[in-house]
Amino acid sequence: MNYKIGVVGSEDAVFPFSTLGFATFSPKETSEIRRQIQLLAKEGYGIIYISEDYLAKVPEVLSQYDQDIVPVILPIPAVADTGRQSFGKERIQKMVEQAVGTNIL
Repeated sequence: MNYKIGVVGSEDAVFPFSTLGFATFSPKETSEIRRQIQLLAKEGYGIIYISEDYLAKVPEVLSQYDQDIVPVILPIPAVADTGRQSFGKERIQKMVEQAVGTNIL
């Protein structure tokens, strides 16, 4: 099965991905962000990138799809550096640790 890749975030955050041909979405309201991710999952998107600032608004989507093989929800750094440790990096480290049994990153 062929899966699509979607990117959800602010227009500035998703623009580079649109130049690579990925489907990009920039919902404005929190409820729209949640709906967009659910729609992408339902429409067969295998990978959904979401900017960290958007993910902070809907953190429950990670646990909603955490046990599913598809879609994979991957956080990407926000355009504006907030000075906090990268949630995306922590998430990837956790996924790698679950896959191989130890943190190799």
